Amino acid sequence: MLLIARHGETKWNSMGKMQGKQDSPLTKEGKKQARKLAQVVDTYEMERVVSSPLGRAEKTAKVVSN
Repeated sequence: MLLIARHGETKWNSMGKMQGKQDSPLTKEGKKQARKLAQVVDTYEMERVVSSPLGRAEKTAKVVSN
């Protein structure tokens, strides 16, 4: 099974601002979304987590993989 997920909400997402390769930190809501995703993912047997090197994606992946 392959699961593809987007990072949690960032400050710029909440402002409607495009990020591209620039980075913006996760908001409180984004961290909450990452924790909810972790609960869903925890019901599956994961072999690995792959993430973009951008902080918003790495932080979301770290929450999901713990």
